[in-house]
Amino acid sequence: MLTLAAFAAFAVVLVPSGSAKPPASSVKLYDVCLQGGATACIDWSTGGGSISTVSGTNAQVTFNVKNESGSNTTLGSLNLNMPTGVTLQAVGDPFASTSTGAQLQLRNLNLAPGASHPVTFTVTAPNVCGTLQWSVAAKQSNDFNGSGNDFQLKQSSGLTSLITTGCHLAWLHQPASADQSIPITDTAFTPSGNSVGVAIEDGSNHPINLSTGTATLSMVTGSFDDCGTGCTPSFTGVTSTFVNGVATFTNFKSDFTGTGFTMQASALGLQTDASSPSFVIEPNGKNCIGLDPCDLSGAAGNGLVDIQGSGGNFVYLALGSASVPSEVLLPGGGCTNFTGTGTDFRETDARDGSGNLTVTLSITNQGLKNAYGPNYGQPNVPICVGVKYLFGNTAYPCNDSTNPGFAWADRTLAAPGSTFQGGYDVAKCDTTVGSAGYGYWWGIVGTFQDPDPPFDPATIPLITGWGSVGNFRTFTINVPSDWDMQGHG
Repeated sequence: MLTLAAFAAFAVVLVPSGSAKPPASSVKLYDVCLQGGATACIDWSTGGGSISTVSGTNAQVTFNVKNESGSNTTLGSLNLNMPTGVTLQAVGDPFASTSTGAQLQLRNLNLAPGASHPVTFTVTAPNVCGTLQWSVAAKQSNDFNGSGNDFQLKQSSGLTSLITTGCHLAWLHQPASADQSIPITDTAFTPSGNSVGVAIEDGSNHPINLSTGTATLSMVTGSFDDCGTGCTPSFTGVTSTFVNGVATFTNFKSDFTGTGFTMQASALGLQTDASSPSFVIEPNGKNCIGLDPCDLSGAAGNGLVDIQGSGGNFVYLALGSASVPSEVLLPGGGCTNFTGTGTDFRETDARDGSGNLTVTLSITNQGLKNAYGPNYGQPNVPICVGVKYLFGNTAYPCNDSTNPGFAWADRTLAAPGSTFQGGYDVAKCDTTVGSAGYGYWWGIVGTFQDPDPPFDPATIPLITGWGSVGNFRTFTINVPSDWDMQGHG
């Protein structure tokens, strides 16, 4: 038997030994929970989680026992058996004086129905990542003797423990861009891809055999679009239980659009790094792997938009809704005096190399006449765009101190609803936090017909052609490699 020095400081409560006479009715129910540290869990069904964590070779553990209020007698004694490889070191509790290295023995508890008793102790535990299983038994008798007076365990939490030393939480499949309200997988805009998943792994990067405990995803970076008054955009399906050491998020999705998202997973005191690269949620996207060119079409407010990525380096194309940010229409805002027809869109993409992006904006002929008069000329119709520079598949806000982009040359407008004034300027950075245009360079796109333009047409957004399709007039814009774009016609 192990002699525990800590016991000497406590008096032993003397209660007559022997088994109490069994009551007429045998309603004897108890609950237990266990967790690492000195804080006692008090939510008996979930306290400490369905799995507890034990850290370090000299770990502190707290065990709590409760006699259920529906019991009809006192709970007198209890044995908590140490898992294989774990040794009880010390316990400072007057009811634990007979304990051994293999067993925490609580005697003379006399717990009335509804009462509980926590006890904190230290153990030596294996210094390797893995799981341990505790077992427990309780009796009505104060000295754990007799038959017919056993209590029945009703609820338990934490009797499976994870030794976290040497463990780490790792991504198996990181989230990629996805359509709005569609499950997010590891492949952009592909619901049939691998579900997002994480694993608790040992030092050899092998998942440990754990089929309990919960992993949770949380947002590290990203911005949801405004979804209206009283709306709180979020992700759903962000929790999952481990099965054989792996937690899989099969219904992880968002009913709201947004960009720049990265996620982190956490479980049992462990967490992953933030996912990489960042991803977007849009109503219309397309996986471009293996496609050259990659084409995507969709609605754009009061018009249509067709996007084509070529060069073989596009991971995905995505198309979402947009509106002209009010800040960029103010004096000095980049698109000052722009009115437009309400043909608005947001293009996002990911690339693993250089590539050419062509955007064709289609606006109804009548809409253009309403905005610019019956005798408008397509070469003089202003298109307001905002662009972000991409570096390493990350879109950098224009006011980011590490942004490697530049303010591109643009055109200016004389008055609201006017066509080109004829002058040139440079795009303006929208630094208004909360603005839909925040972090974009904003300006009026020039055309390939501009005489002696003060820019290199290969480096900036530029209208390269016009056309007609039925009742629509088309504007083809070349977006240079490494730019994302919002467009407003």
